[in-house]
Amino acid sequence: MEIRTKEISAKDMFNSSSALALKDKVGEELKVVGIFTREKTGVDGIEGLVGYVKTEDGIYATVSGTVIDQFEALAEMLETDGPVAVKVLSRKSNAGREYFQLELV
Repeated sequence: MEIRTKEISAKDMFNSSSALALKDKVGEELKVVGIFTREKTGVDGIEGLVGYVKTEDGIYATVSGTVIDQFEALAEMLETDGPVAVKVLSRKSNAGREYFQLELV
């Protein structure tokens, strides 16, 4: 699934290589202005989907499947309503694993 909202520029794509971790923003509110995804190869040689969140302050990256699954609906909101305020949440699964979600505020 590739997503890229119109607010994402070639400069944003380039700067994504130095993106900060979205998980470091747990509990914080972010004003999202654009999002995109792309396939990347990790140091282990395995390819995976990475999601990027562009805010007024910078670009944040995540490999969280839960967050990336929210991108389709978030992209639609960004395209129709403009910037969207979200809060980064940390949850525990029934198996005790930590995962992340975005919540509209």
